[in-house]
Amino acid sequence: MAGKLHIRLNSPALGQPVLLELAAAEPVSGLRLAGVLAPRWPGIIWHWAGKALTDVPRLPLSGRILLSDSPVGPEPHRHPRSDGHDPAVLVVMRGPDPGGALPLRRGVYALGRGEVDLPIGDLGLSRRHALLRVTDTSIVLSDEASSNGVWFAQTPILERRLLIGDSFTAGGSDFAVLPARGLSPGPVQWPLEPVPLAADEPGSRLAMLLIGALAPLGLGFGLFLMTRSVFFLAFSAISLLTGGLPALLLLRAKARFRRAWAQATVADAKRREDLAPPLGAVAAGLAGGCIVDGAGFPALVIGHGRLAAWLCSGSGADPPAPRLARGKSRTTTGPQSRRRRRRRTNAFANFRATRADAENADPSNLGILQDSPVPLLLHAGAMVWFPGLESGWGPVLRGVLVRWLPLLAAGTLEVVVLGPAGFLPAEFAMLPGVRVLPADAKLPSTHTPRIVLCTGVRSTQHAQPVPPATTDAGPTVWFHCGGSAPVAGAEAHIDCRSGRLVLQSSGREHNPWLWPAPPARGIAGGRAPGSPGHASPRGSGPAKNPGPGPVQDGDLTDSSLPVELEGIGFDTLARAIRRLVPLDAAGLDPVNDATSATPTGVTHRTGALIGDTAEGPLHLDLDADGPHLLVAGTTGSGKSELLRSLVLGLATGTGPDALAFMLVDFKGGATLAPLSVLPHVQDFVSDLDAAAGERILELLGHELRRREAFLAQHAATDHRDYLRSRTATDPPLPKLVVLIDEFRVFAIELPEALERVVHIATVGRSLGIHLVLSTQRPAGTISAPLRANIGSVIALRTIGESESNDLIGSAAAARLDASTPGLAYFRRGGGSPVKFRARVNARPSVPARLRGFGPCLDEVHFDEEVPAARPGAASKAAVDEAPGQTVPGSELTAQVESIRERHRDVEPAPNPFSAALPRHLPAIPRSVLRQVSGHQGVVGMLDRPHLPQAGPLVFTPQSTSRLMVCGLPGSGIERVPELLVHAVNRGSFGMPSFVLDGNGTLGALRDHPAVSGYLGPGDAWRINELLLQLGDPGCGQPLLLVVCGLGGWAQALEGSTFLTLEAMLAGFARTAPELGRALVVCGDRDLTSSRAASLCESRWYLPRGAGPEVLMGWPQLRKVASHVGRGVLLDPEGPPRGTEFQLLDGAASMPMPVGQAPETWLRSLPLPEVLSSSDLETAAWGQTQGSRGAAESPSSLSVGVCGPDNRPFIWSPGPCGLVIGHEGAGKRTLLEHLAGLAGSGQRHTVHFGPDDELPAHAEEFLNLHPLAERVLVDRADLRMAQASRAAEVLLAARVQVILSAEPSARLLFELGLSSVVRDQRSFLVLDPQFGGDADPSGFRLQAAATSLPGRAFAMDRGTIRQIQCVNRAA
Repeated sequence: MAGKLHIRLNSPALGQPVLLELAAAEPVSGLRLAGVLAPRWPGIIWHWAGKALTDVPRLPLSGRILLSDSPVGPEPHRHPRSDGHDPAVLVVMRGPDPGGALPLRRGVYALGRGEVDLPIGDLGLSRRHALLRVTDTSIVLSDEASSNGVWFAQTPILERRLLIGDSFTAGGSDFAVLPARGLSPGPVQWPLEPVPLAADEPGSRLAMLLIGALAPLGLGFGLFLMTRSVFFLAFSAISLLTGGLPALLLLRAKARFRRAWAQATVADAKRREDLAPPLGAVAAGLAGGCIVDGAGFPALVIGHGRLAAWLCSGSGADPPAPRLARGKSRTTTGPQSRRRRRRRTNAFANFRATRADAENADPSNLGILQDSPVPLLLHAGAMVWFPGLESGWGPVLRGVLVRWLPLLAAGTLEVVVLGPAGFLPAEFAMLPGVRVLPADAKLPSTHTPRIVLCTGVRSTQHAQPVPPATTDAGPTVWFHCGGSAPVAGAEAHIDCRSGRLVLQSSGREHNPWLWPAPPARGIAGGRAPGSPGHASPRGSGPAKNPGPGPVQDGDLTDSSLPVELEGIGFDTLARAIRRLVPLDAAGLDPVNDATSATPTGVTHRTGALIGDTAEGPLHLDLDADGPHLLVAGTTGSGKSELLRSLVLGLATGTGPDALAFMLVDFKGGATLAPLSVLPHVQDFVSDLDAAAGERILELLGHELRRREAFLAQHAATDHRDYLRSRTATDPPLPKLVVLIDEFRVFAIELPEALERVVHIATVGRSLGIHLVLSTQRPAGTISAPLRANIGSVIALRTIGESESNDLIGSAAAARLDASTPGLAYFRRGGGSPVKFRARVNARPSVPARLRGFGPCLDEVHFDEEVPAARPGAASKAAVDEAPGQTVPGSELTAQVESIRERHRDVEPAPNPFSAALPRHLPAIPRSVLRQVSGHQGVVGMLDRPHLPQAGPLVFTPQSTSRLMVCGLPGSGIERVPELLVHAVNRGSFGMPSFVLDGNGTLGALRDHPAVSGYLGPGDAWRINELLLQLGDPGCGQPLLLVVCGLGGWAQALEGSTFLTLEAMLAGFARTAPELGRALVVCGDRDLTSSRAASLCESRWYLPRGAGPEVLMGWPQLRKVASHVGRGVLLDPEGPPRGTEFQLLDGAASMPMPVGQAPETWLRSLPLPEVLSSSDLETAAWGQTQGSRGAAESPSSLSVGVCGPDNRPFIWSPGPCGLVIGHEGAGKRTLLEHLAGLAGSGQRHTVHFGPDDELPAHAEEFLNLHPLAERVLVDRADLRMAQASRAAEVLLAARVQVILSAEPSARLLFELGLSSVVRDQRSFLVLDPQFGGDADPSGFRLQAAATSLPGRAFAMDRGTIRQIQCVNRAA
């Protein structure tokens, strides 16, 4: 899509002609071009338009200019017919070097092949062959004693006065004096149709008629002589009349038919001359080049030949075969015969033949065109082969191309040279329709008729050119040049060495007017008309194919035509091109140049250069082309580059106070993320999903209402009205461009939101909001109401033709070249689509390149990229022309930084959009913390689309006394308890926290300084302690209770205990606001049946990982992103669908106060696993905290500690106590501890081991131990009878007895204590392993999950308590 500027350098220092081709998508400054030329030609200061090249701010984007080494360049070449005062022009019409032209002004001119006024490359001419003396009234031609003379009208002359229109021959060249206006051929239809004959051919019955007339005449006259009867004379006269009159009429019909035949032959000759004017007149610019057919292809005219006229009879029958006039001498038509050339009727005489000439035509050589142009029909897919070397076919192709120059200059025909192009001058590249590509290049798609010249032949002996692989190359004709092996599929072989045209069967079908005339008598191989192998001139059947190779002189057949090939020289074609497309030495006004990048009249509008068309840059105006834009294209078509160029282009020309962007990039930010740092960008969204899409619509909805209120406040009807009436003190209201990449995904995620998009599109124009929607497939995505609001469409390459038709009303977008991303069509409203190539990062997609040619196209001196302009390295005009352009590696970054620098002093408009919540929140921003007082705990951020900034998510017992948190594992629910604990203790210790972790996932909080009690799944017995602690009416201390995993607690607790827990939580929830407490219930589906959860008016929902079966039980919530810690807040004062929030990543940003928690806090501590007697005797347990269990008495025993705060437990078994436990449960250690306890006064304890003999009589025992207060019997189950007797004796003596034994259901019965031990408080069950271990006590225990020595259960005030007894010696 880049424009091409051709530059001719004019300086004696060059030594040879140099042509530059500057291909650029935008105008290049003269300073940049001068920087490229300076190293190659140092010391030369180039000038254009009367000034130094370095001072030219902008060169044209296309065209042809002349640079010279002086301020005033040479006078351009004058076109012969550009001067209206030139009376005539002498032109070399045909010959070895046609195309030379000499304007005949007053003076004397010499012509020849030496240094003369009209030099001609014809060896048949002398160096100074003839003179022309031109006066005001005459033109006189004289021979200068040349060797071959000068011929006029087939007669040699020494001097002759010429008139305009006369022609003469000298050497091997034909000359003509033509008017300055040139030739005006008549209208011709191409391809040709047969010329109808004005009369039908009469029958051939003349001999029979004459015999029928003369035989009766002779018979009657003979009878008259014999009989002398007049009757026979009358009979003879009647016979003569009846027979001779038809013969006479037949003779007259034959004469009339011969005249019609001659007239049709002349008419066919004239139309062929009109179709292909003389090559010299065409090369001199004095005749039209050619005529095209319906498909746009021109005729291929290769020379002249002797052909049969293409005629047809009026009745539709075939015309008679061509005939040679009798009595005429027959000569050959070979190009070597100079005498035949002198005697023939020259081409110019044939060209100016008139209809009167046809009426008076000589009826000789009927149906034969002695010297007719040979035109071939070209059609899409046709192939033509030019065998041999370049020296043979090069001049012929130049002669063909010179006829096509007007088409190439107009761009209606395209010629592509694949391979070497040394046979063409460098000026050939100046034509818009010309391309020179490498031999293996792939042809781009086109709709313009194209001629491809394949010249890349590796070997003329074995290789042949083959058309390269193309994809939808468009209507194309292939010319294969060179080689000796025939090209398969070529329908025409043009042998330039032997001067023969060989048509294959397909070529004969497409060119029925190319039929050889019957050869003259005596030519070898000739066939008479009607002989075998002759076909009808109408082309009803092809002749026998003589073979694909070059035809020899003696192999003349109906498909082989001898042709006098025509060609022109190298310089002649160059002169013709320069004459057709002259150079501009005067220059254009750089300010008013039509190729300027800034369109007139749109400076006040918001627009951008998005690409480049064949005519120049493509400008998109949001006001004129909007209000909304649709960009469609499949993957890899270049949408990303186009969108970036659009944003950069808009941001370059408009400041952030007048333009704002909302960028939505579904591709994770790969396309638009680098642009998010622009000062214009007010909101950037990546990874678009349903939640982000809903938030975008919510933001835009709030913005619509804000703008409506803003305009109403300022009494403006719409955005334009406000801008017109705005004063310096009024706040800015920028245009808002909402760019959504991959809009199809947006529509799929939120199908119900399309109506809201239509509303935004409908109302947005008056409010200054423009939508740019990008999608791969618009079908099914862009609804009809939305499409009605879209002003312009950009269609890159689409998947199918149906989508292309839907977008631009044409299938052209589906046929764009997939190997060239960025090609697209732009359609404004219902206008015609315009093809362009999108820019890359607001810069041309193809960098400017400069190529330097010598005299021919193969002589390329250099081909390099023009260095990009850098700010500060060029003049201000050059910098303004390409702001921010830098090296390609960092072009996008440099372009963004350039825009930032450009608008550095412009204050952006206030941003009405709050940024989306971050995916990760390591800490709360200060701007959010400033919105709350210091004593409140911020645990996250709230999304507030209606405000410019996010808000804090605050948790305090005063504002949130009852909170339910719903979420699955992995959703961020695990971090909630710790965040809340830190929130209520931020800055100072505020209140104790209790955590009931039924799932065991919050073990890290066990040792937290602000957590007074952590109860996990293994702490089921501690629940009872906590229930008692919290249910104490005298305990009204504020606290935070966090309950997690109710389902886990339901499995860990007994049914009655769990129901008690549920009832306690419900009661706690009801009284929490009054007591300053807070209840937080966390879980997932287990909360549906919780009475406490149903009482929570504040609820957090964390939907990450939640499936439909979970969401079905939740209320209708707004969509949020599936991030860890992302949730929805429902409270009585919030919106019905909740408010989106993001939790902190952790509590690290919420430091706890230094020091220990207050001693007055309620606590629920776990029991120690190891307890010694010395630990139990510590003053902290007894004196400062008191003890639990029965009141202290002589029979009370301090056996261990119990919950909830690990105070000493006093066991009061009464007169007889029973310690039950399996082996290793800690029975012996506990008895040893009890043996060491001091008794009251001087009394002491007696301990009997398993091997000691138990007392059988009280008197004996008391005699031995008069001060014994209690007796400890170890392993009484091993000696039931003795133990039973001893217990009976000791109890009768009022001595307390403590027995230890292993569990057994008959233990009391066997010990005989059933009537003595009746109180459940008398039992101490150590480490129960089975549910029946406590059966003797009368209460049933669950088996412990883990075995822990000394862990015991005892009845205390009607409640079973878990105790840690002494299990380690002091």
